[in-house]
Amino acid sequence: MNYTFDSVAFLRSLITDPVGNSPVFTNALTHVVSERRARVKL
Repeated sequence: MNYTFDSVAFLRSLITDPVGNSPVFTNALTHVVSERRARVKL
């Protein structure tokens, strides 16, 4: 099997589910200072 960068990036985005995990991630950052929170989200 040959994997291209695009196929690996697409599969990884499906596995990690960034949209579905965003509420969990946002909730985990509630105690972080807002200036640092912007840097962490990047």
